Amino acid sequence: MYDLLLSFGVIIAIGVGFRRLKLGGLDADSLRAAINISVFNIFLPALCVKIIYTAAIDREALLVPATAWVAILSGLFLALAAYALLEKSLPIVPSE
Repeated sequence: MYDLLLSFGVIIAIGVGFRRLKLGGLDADSLRAAINISVFNIFLPALCVKIIYTAAIDREALLVPATAWVAILSGLFLALAAYALLEKSLPIVPSE
C-alpha cells in the first residue's frame, strides 16, 4: 500500500518539478502533449503485448466470453419469440 502511495507521490513531485523548472525549454502544455503521445503510441501497446504474452489462459478466461455469448444469444432468441407472439396476436397491416 505504501509502495503505491510512494510511487504516486514521486509521479506528482516530478510533474511539479517539470512545471516549475521547465526542463528542456518546454512549457507544461507541450510537455503534457509529448508525454501523452509517447504513452499512447509506445508504452500502452507495449504493456498490452506484455500482458497478453504473460497472461495464463485458464477456465475463467474462457468462461467470460462464453457466458457473454450465451447471454446475448438467449436475449436475441427471447426477443425473437416475443416478436413472433406479438405478430400473431397483433397482425401488422402495411399502410398504403
